[in-house]
Amino acid sequence: MINVIVNINDSYTWQCCVMLTSLFENNKSDCFHIFVLHNGLNGENRLDLESCISEKYGHQVTFLEVERDLIEQIHSRSDYDYSAYFRLFASSLLPKSVSKALYLDSDMVLVGDVSTLWGYDLTDYAIGAVEDGKSGTEEYYERLGFSPDTPYFNSGVILMNLNRLREMSFTEKVLDFMDKQWEKIKIADQDIFNALLHNHTLYLPLCYNTMDGFLRRRIKIRKQTVKEMREAAKNPVIIHFTGRKPWQYYCFNPYRHLWFKYQDMTPWAGQRPRMPFWYRWRKRLDA
Repeated sequence: MINVIVNINDSYTWQCCVMLTSLFENNKSDCFHIFVLHNGLNGENRLDLESCISEKYGHQVTFLEVERDLIEQIHSRSDYDYSAYFRLFASSLLPKSVSKALYLDSDMVLVGDVSTLWGYDLTDYAIGAVEDGKSGTEEYYERLGFSPDTPYFNSGVILMNLNRLREMSFTEKVLDFMDKQWEKIKIADQDIFNALLHNHTLYLPLCYNTMDGFLRRRIKIRKQTVKEMREAAKNPVIIHFTGRKPWQYYCFNPYRHLWFKYQDMTPWAGQRPRMPFWYRWRKRLDA
């Protein structure tokens, strides 16, 4: 059984269904338990998720609603939607019987087998994660206070050793960091994960979180990672649309068609973003 965590609000439910569809379609021999971290999903969206996960594919789903007092500590301190922070509290929100889980963002498609990813040994680590596409940004390390010899990672794919996080009292550390060092946080949960766990992270192959930055001419990743980044861009297992999203008309990611491939296996089949006339006209002038 592979435990998967998603955290969403009502605005991201259909995207989550597309992501999960890609996961299930490419991992048909595996059994999944999906844990949905949320704050009061409406009935229609909840039914959409149940239909995708349980009725269509036969996997297990558990909805975990985040308590109001925790949300209030998050909502008052960020320009990001507070649901982005729910993954930070997974070790407290999931049942104690769950010792390991794979967190996945909803703005991605999984085009390969995740059993190898799931099989990584985290005995000596709190989490496993992939180096971020902008890990060469010096300001990240200066602001968060650690050396670029330990790369800044992306929080869109996180393999979690929940028992280790519980032993570390990670939830308490997160709340303390939010309370005392909030001025250091610019990239929501991702900065907090890096600040607290950069010395407790197993760095995973880049193919397990192939980001927009891997596909651009202007590289912002650390120089020592460029070769692996180029290979991951050609042979991704997980494609993460970290910049412009496929459902936005101005997204030109070369893997955008794969998003639509899996979207067309869902109730949102055939829906495409409409490019405004003014944008088409501008593109002609710029051509």
